[in-house]
Amino acid sequence: MISYEQSQQLLRDAANVYSHCEVEVVDIADSVGRVVAQDVVCRESVPHFDNSAMDGFAVKLSVIHGIPEVLNHWFQVNELVAAGDPLRDEITDDVVEIMTGAPLPSGHFNSVIRIEDVDVIVSEKVKMIRFKRMPRANENIRRVGEDSIVGSTILEEGTQISAQHLLILASQGITDVKVKRKLKVGILSTGKELVNHDCLQLQHGQIRNSTGLFLKHELSSEFTEVSFCGHVGDDPGKFINQMEALFDIGVEVIISTGAVSVGVFDFVRSSLEQMGAKIHFHKCAIRPGKPILFASLMVCGRWRFVFGMPGNPVSSVVGYNFFVKPFIYWIFGLERPRPVRAQLSADVKKPDGLKCFMGARYEKGENDNIGRVEPIKGHASFMVSPFKNLNAWIVLSEMNPVVKALTEVEVYQL
Repeated sequence: MISYEQSQQLLRDAANVYSHCEVEVVDIADSVGRVVAQDVVCRESVPHFDNSAMDGFAVKLSVIHGIPEVLNHWFQVNELVAAGDPLRDEITDDVVEIMTGAPLPSGHFNSVIRIEDVDVIVSEKVKMIRFKRMPRANENIRRVGEDSIVGSTILEEGTQISAQHLLILASQGITDVKVKRKLKVGILSTGKELVNHDCLQLQHGQIRNSTGLFLKHELSSEFTEVSFCGHVGDDPGKFINQMEALFDIGVEVIISTGAVSVGVFDFVRSSLEQMGAKIHFHKCAIRPGKPILFASLMVCGRWRFVFGMPGNPVSSVVGYNFFVKPFIYWIFGLERPRPVRAQLSADVKKPDGLKCFMGARYEKGENDNIGRVEPIKGHASFMVSPFKNLNAWIVLSEMNPVVKALTEVEVYQL
């Protein structure tokens, strides 16, 4: 049995070995959450024309500075330039009214003074202004390329695209982007007691498969393309056949539930060894989910991976969140979201020497104070009803059989 930290290092090492370099092109509208496969380069400068950052008046400082007592001088304003107007180079006036986003007229206009910084008089359709202060060179002007310049990198390879990145891509007129292909994942459930979740009438000894549906939903993400492959009962031969069938259709990671402990029908490890798989670890010093297994095997020149997780719901959820999910993030070169710190609301008893994961209710602290977290009591590994109340997972270190109230602990929010 290995420690949780050792298991994470083995998963990271395996993810680093796997060469996930295949690329696909997606419309930027469908790209949020995907991982950029190669640098995206700026195709046109933004902004691509000098324009005003304020509603105000464009001025020629070379002329203004030559006027004695200029702050007492009234300028007649004859022209107005609005956003969307074409560039005009025939304007001969020294002062031009200009709107935010409007192109700065050519002809030595090199400052925009805000409308708040001038006095304005309008009479008989004639507008006159006087400066309350001297305009400054280049103030309130957005220059060509000030945001991004042609040839610069605007999104680096390995970036996970967010909605904010769409602002950058759309501003360039970029309609599609090269991203890393989704990882193909298969889910395989073991145990002759399992029936589909939509079974209306259970026979004695049967259990509806809730973990398969959970995993299918969680794995249907921006990173993965998931296939749910049903049940193989307690048949090792059928298990091996189904695994091979999944690999034949290109599945890269298989997640099986059940049959990983040491009972008569726990055949996952022996079946994998029969297939020539390398068992990286089997059993980890955690609760729940101690029998978890991780293996790899070479299929048609490519590495394939298998997670064998205990079949009870809580262990499967822990296995997904703290083993499968980090592994997928690392394959894409990403770091999984970091936990927050929170104070325990009460003493917690735990097995000494095991890292423990506990469903909990987390409340964010107010005014930058640390939050509070309360473990869900009595959440046995087979129970699903407590999931209605939890919104986070507490992670407790291997040390100490009792963790005192107000101790700061790691909390992963759901």
